[in-house]
Amino acid sequence: MAYVLSDQNEIPLRVSVFTGTDKASPLFSVKEFGNTCILYSMEKILEYGDAINIIQADERNRQSDRKEVPLFDLDAFREAIVNAFVHNKWLLLNSPSVTIFTDRMEILSHGGLAIDQDETGFFNGSSLPVNESLASIFLQLRISERSGRGVPKIVSKYGKQAIKIEKNRITVTIPFNKINVNKFNVVHNKVDFKLNKSQDAILKLIRDNPNITADQMAIQIGISVPAIKKNLKQLTDNNIIKRVGAKKEWILGNNSTRNFIKNEDDFLVFILLKLDCIIFQIV
Repeated sequence: MAYVLSDQNEIPLRVSVFTGTDKASPLFSVKEFGNTCILYSMEKILEYGDAINIIQADERNRQSDRKEVPLFDLDAFREAIVNAFVHNKWLLLNSPSVTIFTDRMEILSHGGLAIDQDETGFFNGSSLPVNESLASIFLQLRISERSGRGVPKIVSKYGKQAIKIEKNRITVTIPFNKINVNKFNVVHNKVDFKLNKSQDAILKLIRDNPNITADQMAIQIGISVPAIKKNLKQLTDNNIIKRVGAKKEWILGNNSTRNFIKNEDDFLVFILLKLDCIIFQIV
């Protein structure tokens, strides 16, 4: 227990993002939140969830005020993450994992149910911790209440089918409630600007490395530094990219939506891409 709570350990804890609905789809990014105290890792993943839970403006059948719809239920997500951490079988140093697809999020914990627990008691909220000492720490820190309401809260929102119980693992699926992207454009774009091949390559490099330099771009793309700078200026002038912060890191600008969004799945990937360049730098 001391090892998993230490500031330095070798327990990886990853969030993987795929650009489709299964793991056969291209892998968009992998973020490492582990190798430190699991309490800190859990807090960072909860911040991650809050960051990607975009609020959509639903104007379908609008009569007065528009309705704001989150991508997923944040309370259910929090309960799933806390349960995954407190009930995970840490003895073998297998950590929970989070996998994001374009239509859902899957939160997996290892170890299955507690020894004296059955599925009926589990779904009814009977609190039998897999890790008694860790559960006590979570209770003392007021991270969890040990009231048994976590699973019923998830079930009330998404149904029993959202929780898959297997012998050595439990998977909670949080589906995404995506409103048609055409109904809630988050950017008002008046610029008619199409990317050329070099500019498209530049955006991909910036996605992978917000600190990349013009010299590095020139080497990787295979064009001159002046050509890179010319393309960077065009992208900046059209608010496709911009530089921020003391480190002058590249981020995507508002008008970059024009060149990425073709459907709802593209919209979610775009949001994750922007977060990949901005929010996840705090980790």
